[in-house]
This record gives sequence, C-alpha cells and structure tokens, in this order.
Amino acid sequence: MRRWLTLLSLLILAGCQSAPQPLTIDPPLSELSSSGDVNGIAVVDARAHSYLLRVERSQDTAQFSSSREPLEQTIKQALEAVIPISSQSPVTWKVIIDEALITVSQGPVKYRAHHEITLTVTASNGHQFFTRDFHGSAQSEGAFQADEAVLEREFSELLGSLLSDLANDPKLRMQQGND
Repeated sequence: MRRWLTLLSLLILAGCQSAPQPLTIDPPLSELSSSGDVNGIAVVDARAHSYLLRVERSQDTAQFSSSREPLEQTIKQALEAVIPISSQSPVTWKVIIDEALITVSQGPVKYRAHHEITLTVTASNGHQFFTRDFHGSAQSEGAFQADEAVLEREFSELLGSLLSDLANDPKLRMQQGND
C-alpha cells in the first residue's frame, strides 16, 4: 500500500509542474579551420513561432518558452566571436533561422525531446551569391520530468555544431578558387 501511495504522489507532483523558464543558449564553437574575413554578419529569425521550447503534456495541453536572449543575437555574437570581421572584405553573410525548436513529449514517468535547427546562409561579395542550408537534429529521453538545463545543453551543443560547420565552410568565404 505504501508503495502505491509513493507512486501516486510522484505522478501528482509530475503533473503539477510550473511553466518552463526562458532557456539560456550558449553554443560552443570549435576552432576555425578556414581563413578569410567577412565584412558583416546579419541574422534574421524567420521562424513561424517565437518560442524555442514546446512541452506537450497531453494532446490538448502544451507549454511554451522562449530563449532568454533573442536567438538571432545569440547566433550573431557566437559567429562574430570566431570569424574575423573586416571592413576591407567584400564578403557579407546573411543567416536565416528557418527552424529552431525543442519539442518535449512529457509523460507521467518519462519524457522524449526532439531538437531541430535549420539555418540558411547566403554569402555575397557584391556580384556573386552562394547559399547553403545547415540542418541538425537530435533526440533524447529520460525518466520523470525533462530537465531544462539538460535541454539547454543539448540544444546549445547542436547549435554549436551547426555554427562550427558554417564558420568553417570555405565556400562561404568566397575566396579565390572556391567560387
């Protein structure tokens, strides 16, 4: 009997969770393997929604949370920290956030999380354009309630991987021989 009361208490506590807090996204970027400066980086959030996290508790109930800082600001700062910016370079980048979402299916005793990011990058040197899509996804699951710190870390790592790929793409630098 005591065992059933303990299980019932856990289920009730799991169902009484507060709304998720805004997420802190801090993508780690790897070392650059490509050289070349860019004149500027513009980032546009073109997602159809403004939230970053969707927690589905049932078919009819969901909670939403955004990132603490605007995602376009986070991406721009991360890229500018590793890519040399020079007013002498003719190359500019426009990064479009097509998708950035963490979807959590929260059950009474376990959760499943799906992370999805799609970025479109256009490099221009005034007379030529080069566009490339970067897409990444990841899945995780765990017992009981989804931990926001774990979701933040997993999303940040996925975003960092995509941004590292983007920053190291020599075609986006539009150097001689890469046109």
